[in-house]
Amino acid sequence: MTATRRVGTLKYGTGISFNQAITQDVGVFTRLGWNDGKTESFAFAAIDRLASGGISVTGGRWKRPFDTAATALTVSGISGVHAAYLARGGLDFIIGDGALCYGPEYVSETYYSARLFPGLFATFDLQRIVNPAFNQDRGPVWAPSLRLHVELSKPRN
Repeated sequence: MTATRRVGTLKYGTGISFNQAITQDVGVFTRLGWNDGKTESFAFAAIDRLASGGISVTGGRWKRPFDTAATALTVSGISGVHAAYLARGGLDFIIGDGALCYGPEYVSETYYSARLFPGLFATFDLQRIVNPAFNQDRGPVWAPSLRLHVELSKPRN
């Protein structure tokens, strides 16, 4: 990448996000994204196309109003020129091993965030990734995680 880098190039893209409360405890979201896929990027992910949707439910129904359970599906892809670059041995800032057999990446994710006590939350998250890094020769993989969230400001009731 550094051999072909040109200072001053522009990357074009667009995105749209829609969030809607269905009831007091249930919400849905969808996101769409696109970028030109031909200009080097340095961001959190090497994605040129994105469609995502999901649902979240707060724990009021099971007497845990500060908890949240959610699930989502994301389908992402890269442009033809980006895929060709990686298939020919190119390296992205985060993906590329010179053997790309392109396929869109599918990520299904489910998590539960529990308030342990005011100001401290623990979240268990499980992702299943099909065609990780857009490569049909890889995966699927399971990615579990555990996160802790601390609120140092005045806690919610």
